[in-house]
Amino acid sequence: MHYGFLKPLMMGLHVLLAWVELSERLVEILTPPKAPKRAGPILDNVIELFKREQRTEWSASDVLAALSAEGKTAAPKKVYSALTYLSDMKILRRVGYGRYLIEGGGLLITHDKGGD
Repeated sequence: MHYGFLKPLMMGLHVLLAWVELSERLVEILTPPKAPKRAGPILDNVIELFKREQRTEWSASDVLAALSAEGKTAAPKKVYSALTYLSDMKILRRVGYGRYLIEGGGLLITHDKGGD
């Protein structure tokens, strides 16, 4: 019995599977991240801080210190989450561990408050 017809069929199957994997990866890449559901006030405070201050480079510790100076306490993890979200949204660019640049040197941010 001759099974030569299976080789092109298998090649086609490999191409199809590669296409499906590529499609899934593209959807993952192109889907914008959702705002952290529990970041609410912390994310808002970080955004407002960036709007008020005329700085383009921030570290997580700078953000924590500035918020603390304003009497707004925040857990470091929440601030890191807010910075990561803003980085994922391409509003900030991570330039080192815990260091970020505001993209374009200016700041225009709109976000939903984590609602679906």
